[in-house]
This record gives sequence, C-alpha cells and structure tokens, in this order.
Amino acid sequence: MLTDERTLAPGLFRLPDARVDRNILIPGFRSARSVRGAFGWFTAGWIEQLAPGLAAYLSRSDAQTIDFTVAPTLFPAERDAVERGVQMTAEQASGLVAEVFTDGRARARPLARHALDCLAWMIATQTLRLRIAVPTPESNYHPKLWLFDDGENQVLARGSGNATGKGVGTGVEHLDVDVSWQRDSRVAAGIAMLDDWSTSRWPLPTTSSGRHPTGHRPRTTSMPPRAATAKEPNDPTASRGCESRTVSNGPAAAMPTRATRSGAGSKANHRSAASSRWRRAPGKPSPR
Repeated sequence: MLTDERTLAPGLFRLPDARVDRNILIPGFRSARSVRGAFGWFTAGWIEQLAPGLAAYLSRSDAQTIDFTVAPTLFPAERDAVERGVQMTAEQASGLVAEVFTDGRARARPLARHALDCLAWMIATQTLRLRIAVPTPESNYHPKLWLFDDGENQVLARGSGNATGKGVGTGVEHLDVDVSWQRDSRVAAGIAMLDDWSTSRWPLPTTSSGRHPTGHRPRTTSMPPRAATAKEPNDPTASRGCESRTVSNGPAAAMPTRATRSGAGSKANHRSAASSRWRRAPGKPSPR
C-alpha cells in the first residue's frame, strides 16, 4: 500500500538534492497497482533511473498496464525501441529481457542496463500503453505528471521534470507531491487532467455555436506517432490542443521507417524532429 511507504509525503521538493527518484517515484512504483503519466519529453532514461521501483511493479501479479500520454517527438533510440515493440510478438520480445527476469520476477540492475530493450518489451506485451498527443494548430503539449494508485489511495507528483533520466534524477528540477490520504489534496484535479489528456478531451477553442473550428473533435486511434518538428513552448507557431493516438503492436499500427541521415539539403533527409532540434541548438543539454 502507498500509505506504508514512509517517504511518500506531500511537499515541494528540489532536485537533485531531494532525491525524489528514491523517495517518491520508486516507492510509488513499488506499492502501486496502476501508474499513469503525461510528459512532454519521454526517454528510456526514466526506466534506468527508477529501475528498483519498476522491477517491483513488473513483478506484481496485480499490476495494471502503465499508461503514458507523451508528446509526439521521440529521440532516435526510443523511436527505434518503440518501432521494435510495435512490430514484434510478445514471444519475440521476451528474448530481449531474458536477463532481466529470474523465476518470473524482474531484477533492477539488469533492467537498468537494458532500458531500451525493456521499453520495446513493454510495448510488445502491452505492459506500457503509450499514447501520442498529436498537437493541433496553435498548441504545445508539455505536461509532467505522475499518478500512482494502489486501488485505495493515490499519489500525484508533478513539476518541471519529464519522464527522462535527468528529469527524475540528476537534473535541476522541482516536484510538487500530493497524497490522497491527507486533507486538501489536489489528487482529484490531477486525475481529471490525466483523463482529459489520455482520452482526447483537452478543451479546444470553440465557435459561438460550440463547434470546434476544425469541424471535428479530437479522437483516440491506434495510430503510431508521426514525425513532427519540435518547437519551444514559447514558439508562436506551436500548437494548443491535441489528439491522443495509442501506440499498439500489430500490423495496423506499423511504425514509419526510421529517419535517415543523408546529406543536408537532400529531399531524402528526414531526420527525427528530436535529432534535428538538438542539432539546431548546439550546446543545449539533452533532456535524456
């Protein structure tokens, strides 16, 4: 139970000093039956950083599918892992993580070492449901929110850090935590936000008739993430509002081919948005 974790307490914490990975997020995974999240940046770094908690979660017989809604821009390594997970069977994926599991239980150290393979395995086995928030015109999707639920109580953690290694561990970030078993908790508000984002109900601008200007409402489909140009949150051409699309394995959800790195100026040069962004901003630290 989440209430048995002594370090799970409400408060505003400063990373990296507060070690929220060890005191909040790992205990959350260890004692939760379901985990949900919404993030602007997503890498396998969170798997490595939170491996002790994730290993415990994966070993639970009552653990539900992890449900994340993330922005559509993925780094090449994560995109490759997601593509592999979409295209392979659960049996094929099991071979990727054979070293991670012993007698049906996940081990933290091998899990951390094989974070990308574990990501592919989680997609293939539907242990992780990855929803892609496809921006609509004039919008940008950039939340950072974790929700842990043991069936009776919940822990809500949100702040500046994304689901990346630096975002949950070594970066200079902040995390605001609420717990449902204390008064004046804001957990219910966080759950409502996650529900809206994951089911494509993020409010969009409407006309006087109440209809969306685009003529249709957002919807959830079984489509893979599409390549998108990454833009800063303050970019006036960024978007406001989103559609949620679920990444799932199977022929209907075949991922687009991985971006190539042909010469600059070539029409065949379709590098990933994430890769392009960081090349355009030399010296800017990666959020991994």
